[in-house]
Amino acid sequence: GDVNGDGKISLDDGMLVLRILAGLPVGNVNPNADVNGDGKIGLEELGFILQKVAELRPSTL
Repeated sequence: GDVNGDGKISLDDGMLVLRILAGLPVGNVNPNADVNGDGKIGLEELGFILQKVAELRPSTL
């Protein structure tokens, strides 16, 4: 979820995932942001981030 490692899940994280998916260069990525455990940041993480931002997921995740 927290792709940029700033301690919160926000649209900034979603934008970073889009950059990753587009193959654009990104800085350091928080490895703990891999929500499905597949070892990479991808569409599943983007979906999770958007659900958190829209408050469709509990704040405990």
